[in-house]
Amino acid sequence: MATHLTNLSARLTVALSAAAQKAIDLATPEAKLSMKRVIDLAFGAGAGKADLIWWDRRLVVKDSADDLDLAAVLVDAFNQVLTFANVKVILVINRSDEAMVGEGVGGGDHPATDAALKVGGAASAEFQGPFTATGDAITVPAGGAFAIIRADADGWVVTPTSADILGITNLDADDEALYDIVIVGESA
Repeated sequence: MATHLTNLSARLTVALSAAAQKAIDLATPEAKLSMKRVIDLAFGAGAGKADLIWWDRRLVVKDSADDLDLAAVLVDAFNQVLTFANVKVILVINRSDEAMVGEGVGGGDHPATDAALKVGGAASAEFQGPFTATGDAITVPAGGAFAIIRADADGWVVTPTSADILGITNLDADDEALYDIVIVGESA
């Protein structure tokens, strides 16, 4: 492992609880649903493990791309440059619908907008990762989120200079987009 960390643990929890009702004569029956999946990653390399993590709150000006280079460009919380050999978790939360102080262009306020983000489909050196074909992407609307995990030994391979750019594109021609992102994976 080529990591500067001495430990890392990560947990992704996906949960949904729902209750559906239908009023009928003399009663209102209810059907309940509860689903939960917890995936833990321990420190190291291989299945169920990771040794790199990067996160940030980022702003994309209107109708622009925020291309994230996964090989030797992103800097973590300890001011270390990261080179992902593979990626095991991608989490994107589109916060464009939230008004925030000091989170806008140039550190100004970010007004609530309806800016949607496209995750994937970078213009060049595309990290294809979880997507089926080159150019594939998913749209995350304002207030939406996208999370995907691959905890097996391989993860999604990052190839420096040719397949290492995760594209995040603001699809709104009028408004800036604000988002949070977390990437977890293994070092080279």
